[in-house]
Amino acid sequence: MTREGGGPRRWQVSAVRVLALAGLLSMGLPLLWVISDLVVGALVGAFGGDAEGHVVGVVAWVLAGALFLPLAWLAFRTSLEGVALGRRSMRAWAESNGWSNGWSSGAVPELFEDRWDSPPFTTRRSQVLNLVSHADVRGAVFSMTYVIDDVPRHVVTTARPFDGPPVRLVPRTLVRAAVDAVGVQEISTEWADFNARWSIVSAEPRHALAVVHPRMMERLMAVDDPALEVLFESGDVVAHRPGRTALGRVLPMARLVVDLAELIPTYLLDDNPPLPGGATRRQLRQLHRLRPEGWRP
Repeated sequence: MTREGGGPRRWQVSAVRVLALAGLLSMGLPLLWVISDLVVGALVGAFGGDAEGHVVGVVAWVLAGALFLPLAWLAFRTSLEGVALGRRSMRAWAESNGWSNGWSSGAVPELFEDRWDSPPFTTRRSQVLNLVSHADVRGAVFSMTYVIDDVPRHVVTTARPFDGPPVRLVPRTLVRAAVDAVGVQEISTEWADFNARWSIVSAEPRHALAVVHPRMMERLMAVDDPALEVLFESGDVVAHRPGRTALGRVLPMARLVVDLAELIPTYLLDDNPPLPGGATRRQLRQLHRLRPEGWRP
């Protein structure tokens, strides 16, 4: 059983963690008690005390519990799926790959947490890991592991000065879950091969077809990743797929989002100016909820 967009469901991840903790508790705590009992008993005996007394057992249990708590905390804090890549791996990749080695790890993760309002990002519980960025004359591109309710996705995004309604490009194999979302519909084009490969999902059909014009469709047909989805939301062009950051896919996904961003028609940019400060619609709604009653921008 998988959630929309791929990957295990949240309860499945939680169940695995609970089972792992139970295993750690059943095996680790007794082992720690045995070690603690031996150490405490040896110390008590060395100072001429009763190494067989009840006090030794109590102290051993206290010590074992104190040692176990960090292990339990680590079990809950550490993703069992290994969603975060090592900093050395990311740094080595950034220094040795593409576009004149211009990748940097200086971007702020908070810029992307809870940024998008379309599936599978409709959550208030997200975390950004492995964030790297690249900037040149074609724009800034960001790659990250975006953890949604404990489930990771590899996300690569760029932005344009634009604020259009959301448009999703979903592989045909995932289209049923996408269309089931409230307020959206599947949109067909005149290109049968494109319709067989991709589904356009949006609540604004006219806008969606303006975005996904023939040249845009040609670029999307060149994508070689059957698990990859594309999202146009506010000014962001987002390519995402299940799993943590795949270093071998960063450059192809980055080139894709930059190409798609450049293919957005100029008249759509003019007709849909960006929100103040480059905020997304979701971020602006959150800002309004935080402002006192009667506040006006």
